[in-house]
Amino acid sequence: MTQHPSNTGSALRPLSALQTGERAVISCLDAPAETSDWLMEAGFLPCAPIEFLYAAPGGSPRIYIVDGTEIAIRKELADTIRIGCLR
Repeated sequence: MTQHPSNTGSALRPLSALQTGERAVISCLDAPAETSDWLMEAGFLPCAPIEFLYAAPGGSPRIYIVDGTEIAIRKELADTIRIGCLR
């Protein structure tokens, strides 16, 4: 798990819990190393702000804005990304 120390111990929730238009900060990735590497290359980094735009019918994939780029990921993958409050 890739974790940011300032969010340790706080109530983290999965990225998939965001509502349309809601913003947060990525705290950690709880995915296998290969998947975490791909996510980090795509901009899903600890302390990065993220916004949930919308989900496809049926709830997956889900579209997020990370580092100015719209990225679609499956809900199951979004479940492995932990977020904290936007400061």
